[in-house]
Amino acid sequence: MYRYLHISAHADVEGMCTTNQDEIDFDELAKILNPHLKGRRLFLSACSMVHEDLAKEIIPVSGCYSVIGPNEDIRFTDAAILWSALYHLMFTHNMNSMRSYELKRHLQNTSRMFEVDISYFSKSKKRECGYTRDILKK
Repeated sequence: MYRYLHISAHADVEGMCTTNQDEIDFDELAKILNPHLKGRRLFLSACSMVHEDLAKEIIPVSGCYSVIGPNEDIRFTDAAILWSALYHLMFTHNMNSMRSYELKRHLQNTSRMFEVDISYFSKSKKRECGYTRDILKK
């Protein structure tokens, strides 16, 4: 079983684009992804895509642990290195799991290093909306 899904794409606050320039809005993306996200983390390397509209379509319905990615525009060169650095840090410490507190700590460090704000939405049984949001500031 795969525990993580990483999508790298062009996007904006309304949805993402495929290689062929097809636009996929958040409710359509949720329909595609939700059946496959239970107990997993979703990482999105896409400009301005990770925000409330996406989280409310995915987390409460899918059972996804978290949705993580920049909440602002990011250069491709920065994104490629940011995610490589994050995964290196995470898997150097533990190849078998990604604990929330460790993930947030490493996300905070990479956010500062690459000067990109990162949104971290995670499943919550306590909140009515079904998720919480942290913004890891640069």
